[in-house]
Amino acid sequence: MAVEVPLKDASAYYNRAVIYLINQQYDEAIADLTKALEMHPRFAEAYINRGSAYAKKGRYDEAIADLNKALEIDPRSAEAYYNRGVAQGGRQDFAIADFTKALEINPRYGQAYLARGASYYQKGQYDLAIADLTRALEINAGDAQAFHVRGAAYANKQHYDEAIADFTKALEINPNASWASQAYYNRGALYWNRGQYKEAVADFSKAQDLGWPIDPELLKAIGKASIRDK
Repeated sequence: MAVEVPLKDASAYYNRAVIYLINQQYDEAIADLTKALEMHPRFAEAYINRGSAYAKKGRYDEAIADLNKALEIDPRSAEAYYNRGVAQGGRQDFAIADFTKALEINPRYGQAYLARGASYYQKGQYDLAIADLTRALEINAGDAQAFHVRGAAYANKQHYDEAIADFTKALEINPNASWASQAYYNRGALYWNRGQYKEAVADFSKAQDLGWPIDPELLKAIGKASIRDK
């Protein structure tokens, strides 16, 4: 039987890999985590983090294999189930099952509620999405992405006041998020539909500045409507 090297010898590689992950240096993280696992083959956290790094690179099969291994070692790892859900690569039913398992183990796992809510949103199950995203916000009231996705779910249910409030809150918390341009566009569309043309122009212009494609003719039409509305 192989003798495992004491955990502390693998920890240096693991700790450096965590820094690489934070800095989005996924190849370097994978290399260090692989070294850690060569030294300590039952290092569940290393499998979880390497699986996460593989998922970030779109290498979903390798990610799931690592997360399966982590769960063999630690079947009660909510983090492993959560990351395996993320690694499902758009297979929403599988993802929801994994997020649900993570929440059974850790009912206060806010990121799992956010992720499951986003999966429900992608499936068009807006009531379930809103319930999960509301729970995520009860756990972490500063979760800008949860406000953003819940706003989109409210908009699809034609609950426009709630949608505008959520998009506004999301942008107040994190105006530079990767999804900010979409949030400005979505809120602008709601303002446009309500006849609030000045607000719509401001939001569409901001969305365009952040890279969201806006038809110039739409901006002209809204601008003219705004002038008429004065």
